[in-house]
Amino acid sequence: MNNKKYIYLISAVAITGLLIRIVLSHFSIVNLPPSSDEALSQYLAERIANYAEYPLLFVGQPYQFPVESYLRSMFTGVFEPGALEVRLPMILLHLLAVFVLCMAIVDATSLKGAWTGLIIILVPSGYWLLHQSAYFVPQYSVSALLSALIFYLVIKVSNSRQVMPVYTGMVGLLSGLALSNHLLLLSVVCGAFIAIVICGDLKRFTGRCMIFILGLIIGLIPYLLAVLMIDGAYDAIVSRVDPGIILKRLYQIVINQSLPGAMGLYPPYFPDLSGRMQWGLPLRSWFLPGYALILILCTISRFKSFWINLTRDRKLEFSWPDMFVFISYAAMILMSMNRSSSAHDFRYLLPVVWSFPFLIVYCYQLLGPKLKWLLGGFVCLYFSVNVATAMSLIKEWKDAEKIQLHADIADITEMVKWMNDAGIKNCYASFWHVYRITYETDKKLLCAP
Repeated sequence: MNNKKYIYLISAVAITGLLIRIVLSHFSIVNLPPSSDEALSQYLAERIANYAEYPLLFVGQPYQFPVESYLRSMFTGVFEPGALEVRLPMILLHLLAVFVLCMAIVDATSLKGAWTGLIIILVPSGYWLLHQSAYFVPQYSVSALLSALIFYLVIKVSNSRQVMPVYTGMVGLLSGLALSNHLLLLSVVCGAFIAIVICGDLKRFTGRCMIFILGLIIGLIPYLLAVLMIDGAYDAIVSRVDPGIILKRLYQIVINQSLPGAMGLYPPYFPDLSGRMQWGLPLRSWFLPGYALILILCTISRFKSFWINLTRDRKLEFSWPDMFVFISYAAMILMSMNRSSSAHDFRYLLPVVWSFPFLIVYCYQLLGPKLKWLLGGFVCLYFSVNVATAMSLIKEWKDAEKIQLHADIADITEMVKWMNDAGIKNCYASFWHVYRITYETDKKLLCAP
């Protein structure tokens, strides 16, 4: 195909992806009231907008700097309290992240070589689609945007023979902010450091290393302040399992169960609490071997390049593909080390999901014409699965009663009316309902946990 046909193909997929997101977002806003987490994030945003508080940690999550609430504060007061106010800013943020990822993957190769990755970014894993368009777990939307920006800048720096101090400093700054926001992105930050700093040239290494670390320290200021000022900050995230069972968890839980779920073969109807699509379970038999072959081929190719640079040219050099290979392995290993993670906690593998399109594009560059067709067929099959799961999700979210049951977020309109009629102004509720009651009533009904 010539470039014009590639543009038509990508445009058609982009329109499809946009329509899927619009429809799913519509049903999300219309059929599912705000959750307690969303209400709490919006409450912090209001406090920030009113200059009443500048929180270092998200309430109930002492290992997350609430970047999301600081971003939400710019939209505070634009809409009435409700699903539209809490979700529209995150929907727009995710659309921006998708745009940045598309730019990054085209920069990494070319439009002709990037189609295999672009169609997966534009119509993503059903699980990741939920996070992009339906329900927004606090801090993960910001994590997605920060990761996308890091990927884009790393590819820019990695392809240059200059120090590129501005871009390098921005990568460091965004990396520090990403870690402050959520330590889930440790794999992304380490991968970015390897790709741009270990560049085979002492002058560039020294310059980039110093600039990256300076930016990193600035970005880590919220994290450092929280650790210094708040007892127990970021302690919960470092719980680890016995090293003796890491390999067992890596295969039995992470690879065999969580990975295909995060990749969208059997996503939940509501992350990460509800039942899952059962029809996708048999698809593991073809997806996992395909994913393994792609990752192994990329690993072998990068090791070969590393070995040639080391033995022939006497230099230690990594590039942008090494970042995505590293992220894929590191994220899976980190999940297997995390005692609090279970097989259904697909969100811990989101860095693997974000890296997959870039691995495919790099793998596509390595193959000959016949094998390109084989990989293209695999990508098209996976794309078809993503479309099918998206349609299933839309069907489920179209039914307000069903999705409220999946999420355990019922419409409280009648309850609030009854309490108002009874003259009740204060109440108690469980965590999953407490903050949303106060938020949805615009503080007319104050609820405590």
